Amino acid sequence: MRSITSGMPKPDKGSKLAYLTGIIVSLTAVVGLVFQNKSSISGWVQYAILLAFILVIIFIIYIFFSDEIFIRYNRLITYRKHNKVACKYLSELKISVEKFDRIIEVRGEITGAFEKLRSETDAFKNLNLNDSQLNQIKNLLFNLKRSIRRFDGTGDDFELIIDQFEVIIKIYNELYVKSALIDIRNTKNLNEAIPKNEAIPERIKNDYKTRKDAYEKILDKYIEFGDKVNREYGKDIVSTYSEKFEEL
Repeated sequence: MRSITSGMPKPDKGSKLAYLTGIIVSLTAVVGLVFQNKSSISGWVQYAILLAFILVIIFIIYIFFSDEIFIRYNRLITYRKHNKVACKYLSELKISVEKFDRIIEVRGEITGAFEKLRSETDAFKNLNLNDSQLNQIKNLLFNLKRSIRRFDGTGDDFELIIDQFEVIIKIYNELYVKSALIDIRNTKNLNEAIPKNEAIPERIKNDYKTRKDAYEKILDKYIEFGDKVNREYGKDIVSTYSEKFEEL
């Protein structure tokens, strides 16, 4: 059952400040009256009253503003923790970026296997490899490396760099590798003149598998990296899922 008071509006900052001001003014007036008659009050009692006044003020401020103080404190602690984790793992992220960069170079890894298939077989000579898309990925990687060099030491910047990198990986996986695999599969299904078991030479199949396995190992390492970062960061900022590619 919902509490009757749950729908009541909470005092805003202005209301809290008005209450606090009223209490302080009242206490100040009381202390003022006491000290006006200080001749009849011993010195240690005066100091005790003044100390009690200060403690009451501190206590009142704590009551009124403790939530905001704790929120700001927790934000500061979290901000510093994120910055520390970001600085700790930036170099490891940079290594992953460099490995990925080598993957998409001409004749590198999966890219090279598809190039061989297109250039060395008649059935797949019209294979669409989205070459313009691959060039765009290289441009994005250039910008990513520049972002890494300009890293400002904050968790926010670290998250942006990770987002950039994962967008690049997704573009490569979806619009280059998977797109090529779909085109290969469709070509095999439509090309009835060539037996399906001979459409792709075995040496190219093996070459593709070797390259694919090497690339997927890099992604697995990145997932391990993500597990560490997410655990220490306190939230998931690195994707820890990667779909395996099909065989040729």
